[in-house]
Amino acid sequence: MDKHRLVIERADRLRQARIAAGFTTARAAARKVGVKESTYRTHENGAVSFDADMGLKYARTFGVSLEWLMLPEMPGGQKRVDATEVSARRLLERVIRALDAGDIRGLADAVDHAKSRLGIRPATRR
Repeated sequence: MDKHRLVIERADRLRQARIAAGFTTARAAARKVGVKESTYRTHENGAVSFDADMGLKYARTFGVSLEWLMLPEMPGGQKRVDATEVSARRLLERVIRALDAGDIRGLADAVDHAKSRLGIRPATRR
């Protein structure tokens, strides 16, 4: 795989991870990571590559593995967990924690988040 293609793949996975983690803008993601917005944008649009140290910051912030973020697609058609699966897993964990704690408000918030991700309008509360 050539270097340019790898940079573009990383940039695409970075964008997927940001969106799956619930950051709707690059600005919000950059603030959370603690980098300049312009730096983040160059990484996400593939204009500039990022190293493993920066990749680790992104992976931790967005809840994805460093391997998934940094490495090219796996050979032989092996499946790697993508950012959408990570997002679904995180949401399910929120639901389980809320249920275990008897936290109805937390459960309702998790359901509302899921609905917004799916484009379903949340029900109005009384």
